[in-house]
Amino acid sequence: MKLMLVGLVCLLILQVGCANNVQISEVEFNTFTNDGIAMFARGWDAEALGVYLSVKPRGLNEDVVFLMGALKVPGASIRSVLLRSGDGGETWAEVMTTVTGSDIMDLFFLDKNTGWTLVMETVEGPGNLWIYGTDDGGKTWEWLSKVPKRHYSGQPVDMGFIDEKIGRLEMLYDGASPADGFVILATSDGGRSWSEVRSVPLEEYKASLRDEDDYKEYENISTSKNGSQWKLERRENNLLALLWREDEGDEWELKSLIPYEFRFKDGIVKKPFLPVVEDK
Repeated sequence: MKLMLVGLVCLLILQVGCANNVQISEVEFNTFTNDGIAMFARGWDAEALGVYLSVKPRGLNEDVVFLMGALKVPGASIRSVLLRSGDGGETWAEVMTTVTGSDIMDLFFLDKNTGWTLVMETVEGPGNLWIYGTDDGGKTWEWLSKVPKRHYSGQPVDMGFIDEKIGRLEMLYDGASPADGFVILATSDGGRSWSEVRSVPLEEYKASLRDEDDYKEYENISTSKNGSQWKLERRENNLLALLWREDEGDEWELKSLIPYEFRFKDGIVKKPFLPVVEDK
């Protein structure tokens, strides 16, 4: 009796609960590494424990979708991750330079080509915040600027642009400091520089928040500019299910299953921990 790794979900219908020959997606990670990344990962036992994807979906349309977030171990983000699929989730490629100890916090597209993303240090609390830009639909990204912060506790809440130059970034400071509050930053040069244009007291901002459960559901669903929606769910067998629907209210359609946990060595992501079944 031998053991075999399974690459097709149709062989795992009873275990995974899906059909229609949906395949487990291929994920291509960056192979760039350095001694700093490798040492940081070893310090958090990433090589012994493996790493897992902590990501949210952001869709451009029914074909182009991103997974943004980080590769993590319990207690820390090893490095940032931005995966892009141009075929509805069947295959994925990492498209942005990785940042040690950081998460992708937000992603905004003005149109099918022009977009921005935020990367923040997250180990032991919020740290430095950077913005990157793309003009080719997210296939490549350029570092634009380090976002100025009042103090360490500042975290991004939302980001948006009305054209290729003018945009705004909402920040929340909640660190028991006199500088606490809700702050809006503005840019007029496409994200290369930022300045404060408005501030709201912290208590006033908190009173305006939507119901927490509604907010969590909103965060988990990404609505594209054409109205289609993407959603990500955790499944058994170390897999994430990527779901899509054409309009709000439609039934969700399973697009792909994405490996969730990976081996990690010398600062590089290795093979995923795929389900194992008996070949009788």
